[in-house]
Amino acid sequence: MSATRLGVDLGTTWTAAAVQRAGRVEPLLLGRGAASMPSVVAIDGGTVIVGEAAEHQLLVDPTAAKRFLEEP
Repeated sequence: MSATRLGVDLGTTWTAAAVQRAGRVEPLLLGRGAASMPSVVAIDGGTVIVGEAAEHQLLVDPTAAKRFLEEP
């Protein structure tokens, strides 16, 4: 049986992931179906959102990240 491995690159600007199965490495599609997504986290009405959706939320409500950092 061959092991499946997951690799994640959580960078300060972009996040990417790939999976290795049977000796083949394939990128995982993240966010809007791309091989990478922005490393952004925000709050929308109490819900944690990430990637492109978080970027958009922060454009609409720049305090969305600040509230996240301040809440216990």
